[in-house]
Amino acid sequence: AYDPEFVTSLEFGSKNSFYGGRLILNGAAFYYDHKDLQVPIVITIDEQTNATALLVEHADAESIGAELDVLYQFTDAFSLNGALSYLDAVYRSYVSPDPTLPGSAPVDFDGRRRIFSPPFTATLGGQYVFDMADSGAITARADLSYSDQVVLRQWQREPFDIQESFVTVNANMRWDDADRRYSIELFARNITDEDIKGYTGAVGEEFVSTYRAPRTYGVRVGFAF
Repeated sequence: AYDPEFVTSLEFGSKNSFYGGRLILNGAAFYYDHKDLQVPIVITIDEQTNATALLVEHADAESIGAELDVLYQFTDAFSLNGALSYLDAVYRSYVSPDPTLPGSAPVDFDGRRRIFSPPFTATLGGQYVFDMADSGAITARADLSYSDQVVLRQWQREPFDIQESFVTVNANMRWDDADRRYSIELFARNITDEDIKGYTGAVGEEFVSTYRAPRTYGVRVGFAF
């Protein structure tokens, strides 16, 4: 069992619709003050077998951010959407030694960026619907996503603990019958086949990283009861 976390939050935002609902514009800003934030650490408990265990430490942290979302319906068939976010998430009152450097002095993380908290992210998407009346409809969609640099381990030892900024592109085309009971979808994810680290851990003094899915494509067939 772990001690509970406590969060003091302050949020405000605005949701807006213009031009008869064709333009939707939403914005928000927030501040979070974390006490006893649970910070996971993987440690080696047996160097011969490389057996590991998950250790949870506690830290104080602050997060300040803002988000903006927009959707514009140009016609009944064509729309664009986008989003921007800013996040300044840092540790406060947190000291811990790097388990990959046995005997090293503890690191003071005050003011350092939190793991999995990129400062900037953005998305842009577009969609077009081909209405074929009694033959159903075909929806074509493409999405582009940007992420700023991501810290994967709080010690920030490059290049292991850092995922540099990256862009991903996804697309799909879907047919639905007129009654919306049957569908066939062609999809592609990570079209540019980017190597994106999703997690980095340590086994002894070695680093082990897992990656997000590479370029993936396929077909889905659906039926609604």
